[in-house]
Amino acid sequence: MSPDDLPMPDATPEPTPDDAVRALMLVVVAGRAEPEEQVRAKALLDAGDPAALRAWSEAETTLAALAGSLEPVPPPPALRARLMAGIADAATATATAGGVPAAAARRRVTPAAAARGWPWGLVGGAVAAALTAAAFFAWSDAERRSRAQTIAALRAEVAAQREALFSLEADRVRLASLRTALASRAVELVVLAGTPAQPSAHARLLWDADAARFYLYARGLRPAGDAGDYQLWSVDDAGIKRSLAVFDAEADGSVALQLELPGGEGTAVLAAITDEPAGGSPQPTGSFQLLGEFPAGG
Repeated sequence: MSPDDLPMPDATPEPTPDDAVRALMLVVVAGRAEPEEQVRAKALLDAGDPAALRAWSEAETTLAALAGSLEPVPPPPALRARLMAGIADAATATATAGGVPAAAARRRVTPAAAARGWPWGLVGGAVAAALTAAAFFAWSDAERRSRAQTIAALRAEVAAQREALFSLEADRVRLASLRTALASRAVELVVLAGTPAQPSAHARLLWDADAARFYLYARGLRPAGDAGDYQLWSVDDAGIKRSLAVFDAEADGSVALQLELPGGEGTAVLAAITDEPAGGSPQPTGSFQLLGEFPAGG
């Protein structure tokens, strides 16, 4: 059977007396009733009319549910100002017959019209308004989340750029110090060669005794891993071993250190790198990984 085959009603059903009472109470509860309608509703309620009492309760429940279906949102200041100005204009232009503004009187819902249209017109409008508001708030929430994510990403990028700038500044300071050291005649260059433990490793040690600073650059050194570290030592002409640094190689086998020289007596004659337990040792305990001699007179 197609929709065309369905029987059509002969006419729109006429509202019943109970429908008229419901419509009357709805208009009164909504605050849209004429004075005579208010008098009639009061008379029915004062008389204890069951249909009127029931209709009044239904109207309060219905309007309260509709009012609570949307979360109140404070209007923007500009919109609030326009609304308040409109209310003031409407109050000055009120056409009274019961104190009802002319525009409101033209839009007033009469009991008969409410009875014929209730509840589908009112419910349909409320549902449409609720859906529209829900879509708007969902879009607003999504926009806020998107903006928050964008701000977080920008902050992370700024932090990364700041770290990169700090790293570049540190590199600039190291290079400036290295240029100064290379220009000094007091700087000694020690070449460290790999031992059989690491034959591919090699390193250069710049020893600046005047500035009490040294620079170590190594390549081809296997990373020591979590269980151990490398330790750089100097040995003076009295055979005293001094620890200069505890470090590990990068994943590509490179090392770049710039540190202060510890105090101590004696003239350094030998430099060595050993493998030690994690954190280093007071004296060498591991095997030599790289060895190099200071120039004569170092």
